[in-house]
Amino acid sequence: MCASILSMQKSHLDEAAELASKRYTRQMEQVPCLPVNYANPDHLHSLLGGMIADFPGAAAIEDGRLVGFMCAWLLTDFQGRPAAFSPELANGAALELPGSAADEYSRRIYEELYAHLAAVWVGEGITRHLISFLADDMTAWQTWYWLGFGMLAADGLRPLDGPRISTDAINKELVIRLASTEDVETIYLLDTALDRYLAESPTFLPHETAHSQEEVCRWLESPENAFWIAWQLDDLQVAQPVAFLWMGPASQEACTIIVDEGTTSILGAYTVDSARSQGIASALLDEGLSWARKQGYVRCAVDFEPMNPLGRRFWLRYFQPVSYTAGRFTG
Repeated sequence: MCASILSMQKSHLDEAAELASKRYTRQMEQVPCLPVNYANPDHLHSLLGGMIADFPGAAAIEDGRLVGFMCAWLLTDFQGRPAAFSPELANGAALELPGSAADEYSRRIYEELYAHLAAVWVGEGITRHLISFLADDMTAWQTWYWLGFGMLAADGLRPLDGPRISTDAINKELVIRLASTEDVETIYLLDTALDRYLAESPTFLPHETAHSQEEVCRWLESPENAFWIAWQLDDLQVAQPVAFLWMGPASQEACTIIVDEGTTSILGAYTVDSARSQGIASALLDEGLSWARKQGYVRCAVDFEPMNPLGRRFWLRYFQPVSYTAGRFTG
């Protein structure tokens, strides 16, 4: 490789922002509903500038021009340890690379950037390394896989101007309604069941602190949030809560590129085991998307755990991936 790996400086920001803008614009061709502001180099310049002010990144320079870069936020606590996290717009290799082996060249750039930064991070006691990348960058995904990273999360997006989700096959005895503060206990029980489900095999995603009923009450009281509960008659013809869906403004815990005033996020969803494979989750989603259109949103986002097969298959049926997050734990 002919590129030199340097500590990223303010002088690199213009080229880095242009590079990130080009990569994002390419993905917008596949996912037109993505927010347009992240294609603006000035917006990206500000975002990247804030990151390298917190902790230096790395720049790959060849023949006087930037051909790749990586920078990261430092997190004080990720699963009990400090971590370095590089968001999907804070890393990338140039699209216009010389020669016919462009993918291999890009892979080498990613490897050298990571090798440089990983040494710095581990030297600072940071052993949790997290990286997000745009979903269309398969070269990046292959690189992180071979470097020992495993997928931790995925983010999907869909526009709200498409057709409604078909619910023709839904059991007619199903009732879906918006929840109110009178439904605190019901939402709390379904949310607790979701936590238990995610902690089980094969997801193994335990919540360090369970949500309280007081916290659930605050969620329900917020005018920005909307909850739906699906009720189904049991054998005794008594309505039982079997599923819920929670939507609100763009999640601050998801990938960067979905965060926009025009984005609503799915913040929670769960269907009890006995009610699955009946189309109930699809019916809840259809209700939520209809609500979102009336609220003036233009797109809906969801982030989910790839190691949860049931959830993954459902969300990929209705959403297009825009970002993946992978992690490597070095100690």
